[in-house]
Amino acid sequence: MRLMPAVLLLCLCVSGAGAAQPVWAGEDPAPAEYQTEGGWGRLTVQRAGPASLKFRLRAQGVNGHSCGLDGEILAGVGSLTPEGMREVCRVFFKPVAGGVEVSSTGGQACRSFCGMRASFEGTYLRASAACAEPARREARREFKKLYDAGDYARAQAALRPVLADCGASMPWLEAGWIRNDLALTQFKLGDPQGCLLTLQPLRADAARSDSDIRAAYPPSDADRYLSILRATRSNAGRCEAAPAL
Repeated sequence: MRLMPAVLLLCLCVSGAGAAQPVWAGEDPAPAEYQTEGGWGRLTVQRAGPASLKFRLRAQGVNGHSCGLDGEILAGVGSLTPEGMREVCRVFFKPVAGGVEVSSTGGQACRSFCGMRASFEGTYLRASAACAEPARREARREFKKLYDAGDYARAQAALRPVLADCGASMPWLEAGWIRNDLALTQFKLGDPQGCLLTLQPLRADAARSDSDIRAAYPPSDADRYLSILRATRSNAGRCEAAPAL
């Protein structure tokens, strides 16, 4: 099973000079935290003053390539001029049901904010407070503290909702590590069947050879994914061999 969100494949597409460019000027997006399905993009919109907003946009493409944009939003448009260029990159923030549609004028000015295999355009959905990146980080810190203290029941309670509620909207590699952390905790609690169930979405790829995984993913992604799959093989082996308590 290939976990990489299909939307990341769009990162290889670059708008041509003659392509139709989006036009939007109107309602500003609501101040909030937004993220894409699959977690490859994160948009933060904050109030900068009585009539202005600022945005922070981060997107992850394949093979370690990424995008980073920061600026102000005026009438639904962010205008950024890359250093050393005259061309302006205009980013359009169009409120849609449940989130914001982000598009741009394209061209070299907008491409300069991204690596070759990354793009920031797409639909960003309003994130629940519990699934926003800061909340996920805090939940994982709390999990580690409890796990290291041997309080496995509370550690499981801290981490399980992150996977259950946020799995579809977090980065795929982060979800893979959380699955392994939760599975190992279930093993410690004497629940090998729960452990194997948690790891199930990873097990088909874990059964493939490292060379097959390297052939299927770009180098940087393959390296990171293989670390997860090796943990999956080890944890699944433990849980298969353990009797249920």
